[in-house]
Amino acid sequence: MIAAGLPLIAAIAGVGALVVLSFSGVVEQTETTPILGLMLGLTVDIDYSLFIRYRHRQKLRAWIRMRQSIGLATGTSGTAVRFAGITVIIVLAALNSTGIGFLGLMGTAGSAVRSKI
Repeated sequence: MIAAGLPLIAAIAGVGALVVLSFSGVVEQTETTPILGLMLGLTVDIDYSLFIRYRHRQKLRAWIRMRQSIGLATGTSGTAVRFAGITVIIVLAALNSTGIGFLGLMGTAGSAVRSKI
């Protein structure tokens, strides 16, 4: 139960939709902008944490000790997760180049939530 709940707890704690909402008085945004940030924060964080957890469990099944398994899972999957996260941030920020104001704002909000600014 704890192992299954940890990715969800980490995702909820990492969601930065409050940051997006805090700018609603300064920047005009659509009602979907904070929802997009919330969805991105939850899905990406859960996906990445489950990816690392799966690699850790693989190492444990291969009879590798706990501490070594954590290090190997973080070292191998952590690099892939970091690269994928940076790619998501760049792609979302690139939505500003479309010239569509609300789409660029949604991309910026999603990028800010993903990078947990």
